[in-house]
Amino acid sequence: ASQVGQEMSSHGARLKQLLDGLEHSKDFQALEAYHLMESTTRRFQCLSVRSFERLVNWQAKSLLDYVAGLPEEPLPDIDLPSLSDGTVNIARNFNSASPPRVLPFSTADFAGAAPDSAAERTGVDFASLVREHEQLIIFGRKFGDFDDAGKEIFLGQLTLVGERW
Repeated sequence: ASQVGQEMSSHGARLKQLLDGLEHSKDFQALEAYHLMESTTRRFQCLSVRSFERLVNWQAKSLLDYVAGLPEEPLPDIDLPSLSDGTVNIARNFNSASPPRVLPFSTADFAGAAPDSAAERTGVDFASLVREHEQLIIFGRKFGDFDDAGKEIFLGQLTLVGERW
C-alpha cells in the first residue's frame, strides 16, 4: 500500500503541475487546451480534469495515511455520483462521435489553377487565411501578458478567423 500510495502521489503531483501550468499559462493555446478539457467534461457530464486530479491526490494521501496509521481526511468536494453517470456519457458520446474534421485541400491543390479563375481566387483566399491564422496563434503565445482590452481584441480577431474557416 505504501508503494502504491507513493506512486499515486508522484503521478498526482505531476498531473497537478501540468494542469496548473496549462491553467495559468500566458500562451493562449495552452489556456484554450485547459478550458477545452474542462468544458468537454461538463458537456459529457463527467468528472472535470481538475476534480480528477484532486481525487487522485486524495486517494494517494489516504493510502499513505493508512500505512502511517493516521485517520483518513474527508473526501474533497467532488460530485462522485456524476462520475459513474459520466463514464456512460463519455463512452456513448465518443463511440457516436463523427470523425475529426480536416481540411479537404492544401495550398498545393491550387498551384495549377488558371489565372483569374474561381480556383485561383479560392487558393489566394485560402493561403491568406492560413497565414493570418498562423500569425494570430503565434501572437497568442503572449496572451497572458495582454491587458483586458488586448485580450478582447485578440479573441475578437480569433473569432473572425474562425468564422472565415
